[in-house]
Formats: sequence, structure tokens, C-alpha cells
Amino acid sequence: MKRAIVPLNEYVQTFAAFEYENSLNPDKYVKDLDNPEAPISPDELRADIERKKEAEEILRSKIPEEICVSMFRISCKDIRNAYTGKYSQIVDKEIKLIAAKAKDKQYEISA
Repeated sequence: MKRAIVPLNEYVQTFAAFEYENSLNPDKYVKDLDNPEAPISPDELRADIERKKEAEEILRSKIPEEICVSMFRISCKDIRNAYTGKYSQIVDKEIKLIAAKAKDKQYEISA
């Protein structure tokens, strides 16, 4: 029985390195960036967008589509897509945040 658990433990350890992605909440992440007390500049947002895009590509390369556990082939595609999807959501929300900041700035200038 213990020998049968070893491959499953290896499978679980595959995703232990992705604890940050597991707990990442895109809405909270972007909301924290848009803090009125410490506003983030559009340039900082652009840099963060690039970092998130890079992180998404790194995840795609680190998490395989399938893992063999003993005699079973387990699909990891859904997990990989869920983690990379969080970064995609953050990028989309940050782009919308840049647009909203630009609109607000334009309104301030025209007023």
C-alpha cells in the first residue's frame, strides 16, 4: 500500500510549487493596485502587465498537459489553464484600469 502512495505523493508535490497561483485572486490583486492612498502609475501598471504575461508563459512551460502516475495518465491541462487564466484575468483588469485612469485624467484636463 505504501508503494502505491509514493507516485501520488510525487503528483501532489508537482503542484506544491504553485501555492501562490492557487491562492491568487485576480479581483483582489487589481483592487489592491488601485489603492487611492498609494496610486499606481500607468507605467507601473504596464510593467506589471508584462510581468504577468511572462509569469503566464512560465507556468505554461512548467506545468505539463499530462503526468504519468504509476500506470495512470492524469491530465493537468485544466489546472494549468486555471492558473494561467488568473494571470490573463489580471492583465485584462489592469488594461481596463489603465483605460479608466486615462479617462479620469482626460476629464480632469478638460474640466
